[in-house]
Amino acid sequence: MADIERTIINVAAPRRGLLLVQELHEAGLTDRQILRRVDQRLLTRVIGPVLLLGCRPLERRELALACCLADPVCVAGWGVAADHWRVRGVHLPTVDVLRPDGRSVGVGEVRWRTMSAMHPTDVVTCSDGLRVTSPPLTLFHLAWELTPPQLESAIEDAINRRLVTIGTLQTMAHRWCRSGRPGSTAYREVIEPRLQLAPVGSELELRIERAVMALGIPQPVRQCAVPVGRGITFHLDLAWPDLQLGVEIDHFAWHAGREAVARDKQRDRWLSAEGWQIVRAGDDDIDRDVHAVANEIAETHRRRSADRAARRSA
Repeated sequence: MADIERTIINVAAPRRGLLLVQELHEAGLTDRQILRRVDQRLLTRVIGPVLLLGCRPLERRELALACCLADPVCVAGWGVAADHWRVRGVHLPTVDVLRPDGRSVGVGEVRWRTMSAMHPTDVVTCSDGLRVTSPPLTLFHLAWELTPPQLESAIEDAINRRLVTIGTLQTMAHRWCRSGRPGSTAYREVIEPRLQLAPVGSELELRIERAVMALGIPQPVRQCAVPVGRGITFHLDLAWPDLQLGVEIDHFAWHAGREAVARDKQRDRWLSAEGWQIVRAGDDDIDRDVHAVANEIAETHRRRSADRAARRSA
């Protein structure tokens, strides 16, 4: 019996305690022994042929995994997929599972969705057996649920982490965006304006960019490369190269130490020698009052723009 127990544990461990009736049979248990273990709360029925080792509530990923083990056509999307890909700023409490017909297979806590025209590249199978939608399709689905700023932030983060490219986002728009399909308009409105833009490095940079542009300042260049000689090139978080004006976001974790402060000062001196002015903003300043930071940047932009115009007319 010890060998049976060891086999069951080894099968269930990679799947967070989930296993199939067939696997219990292969381990040496009969149907009667399985039922006895269920009565003793050593096993819990989850869905169809899927059981849980022990007796406890399932987490969202585990519930989605149980659906995938029970039915080979099930695919987890929306919040579970966003959690798997660690999409920035997404916290959806539901468990959404796609099936070709959208019909429930017996779990009331799951929100069942209809799946159509999915390509093999739209589905990624994890090591534990969970099937999730690919990053591009996950972002399209999230357009149904998120506000435009939330969706933009999620897409920026996915591009920055190389989960997606502009090309894959465009392909997804071509395949899935349709009149009347939820999320289509929001998805297009977010990806089309940024087709020629580099990704921002952080959520704070995106917030500053939005706030500055709301004040009538033109779109800045993201991750702007500025050569300063000696074979050195700096990349500014946001910049207006025509005015030689740059913005650097100082994240506390990266810029708090004495060495980091000295390095930032040296960097600013080299940029100043090339004619650049750098406005620095700490993450605490942005969290406390993003509009005040944006106003400072906007005033600096207007002042340098006026100075350039005066030099040209002189």
